[in-house]
Amino acid sequence: MPLGKCGFERRERRAAARLGRRAGGAGTLDVPRLRVGIGRPARGDLSAYVLSPFADSEREEADEMVRRATATVELWMTRGIHAAMNETNRMDEKE
Repeated sequence: MPLGKCGFERRERRAAARLGRRAGGAGTLDVPRLRVGIGRPARGDLSAYVLSPFADSEREEADEMVRRATATVELWMTRGIHAAMNETNRMDEKE
């Protein structure tokens, strides 16, 4: 995901895989996730890139992304997942 973007992802995961144990039947868990974009390295080790600090040139955009993600999580907790998803989508459309 590009640096500065935020977005929700909802996907069903098998309960057994999510819980790390056997689940009876075809149990699934619907687990919403807030994803935040950090970009991709041009080349090199992806895990080192993910764990490295933002470059000075990325700092302002990264700080704004963290503010947006924080506001989104607060909205999620107070008004629910659908309101948070709608607001996040609206913010991305404005950009």
